[in-house]
Amino acid sequence: MKKNISFITQGCRLNQSETGSLKQGFIQNGFIITDSEGIGDIVVINTCTVTEKSETDLRRLINRLVREKPSVKIAIIGCQAEAGKEKLLEFPNVNWVVGNAGKMNLPEILSKENDKPLVEVPTISNESFVSENSSMDKELTRTNLKVQDGCDCFCSYCIVPYVRGRARSRDFTDILKEINHLLTHDYKEIVLTGINVGKYSSSGKNLNDLISTITEINKDFRLRLSSIEPEPILDSIISNMTINKKICRFLHVPLQSGDDSILNLMGRKYSAEAFKDTIMNAYSNIPDVCLGTDVIVGFPGETEESFRKTYDFVSVLPLSYMHVFSYSPRPNTKSFGFENSVDKNTIKERSELLRKLSETKRKKFFEKFKGKILEVLFEEGNNDVWNGLSDNYIRVKVSSKSNLQNKILPVKITSVGNNHVNGDLVFE
Repeated sequence: MKKNISFITQGCRLNQSETGSLKQGFIQNGFIITDSEGIGDIVVINTCTVTEKSETDLRRLINRLVREKPSVKIAIIGCQAEAGKEKLLEFPNVNWVVGNAGKMNLPEILSKENDKPLVEVPTISNESFVSENSSMDKELTRTNLKVQDGCDCFCSYCIVPYVRGRARSRDFTDILKEINHLLTHDYKEIVLTGINVGKYSSSGKNLNDLISTITEINKDFRLRLSSIEPEPILDSIISNMTINKKICRFLHVPLQSGDDSILNLMGRKYSAEAFKDTIMNAYSNIPDVCLGTDVIVGFPGETEESFRKTYDFVSVLPLSYMHVFSYSPRPNTKSFGFENSVDKNTIKERSELLRKLSETKRKKFFEKFKGKILEVLFEEGNNDVWNGLSDNYIRVKVSSKSNLQNKILPVKITSVGNNHVNGDLVFE
């Protein structure tokens, strides 16, 4: 009898890519995927542990699953499995705990007729890797493609190197093989993702070489970069983006703080001024580029003056949006024992100021496109309203009775909503 299985993915794009690969492995092992139909007999939770909140979210999620389906069996995989190990078996209905190094073997593990609780958290290899299964999800028009994993930076606040391992890259030839497989299945957008994707290196090729090789493929698609650290490779990528129309006009480059003293405490390897130079280089040379960033609020030692430096710094930068995070002390990280912590109310107030600034910047970015034409990849429709994404990361809605799914079409922007813009198809 075939087993029903469903998936819940928390956290980053890399997790999303790995879940896509896992689904293909389970299908090959005779499982039935029930994501669109509710809770399966087995639920796989691909977890995140970047913040303390992610652990609280996991506990609530498990309780909800058990309440809605008391017979469900749960597999916790990924970063929280690395951090929590045997402790996670104490959660109700959790039967399997599998770390990052072993989670791609989950289809084989769950195929065995053995319900004995299992904890498998093997040591993470530092070697380059290949992917056994494609990351494609047939319900999507865009897909996240894993090209890199792990990180060697060890920023003082970050638990990722401890749960993801050291930086390593996917084999160059293996990536091209999957790219061609995805394009054969008519994907229109591929997102290159990793933990520190700017460190990609395989067969003497860096990330910009990989981008150039992929975009030489003679197919109708576009390529997007996920979040990329302020690495030296960015200058050549920006140069490539100015002439290569297949690369989406989008860069998400984490800042974390606009105060050099805080950046130094964080263990970040750049100054605020160097970050500004990178952003201005992209803004000046890539027309209508979308520029996003991350900011951490309340890092130990963040005074009112240092926060004000950050606020003033991002205020003048041509950013399109910001993701604002409250500092979360993580065990085993260097900053876990730092003094001069910032109280929660202050963090909340400062975060709210930055989020309001982000909303203002996003709306300003949207407004500049009224009357202009954007190329939009349409993903889904409901009641003749179609939802899509422009190459420069703007959510676009249009009205049409036609089936627009998985088509890239020109849209003239007519008005601006809260988190999207509205438009009309140019040729309808």
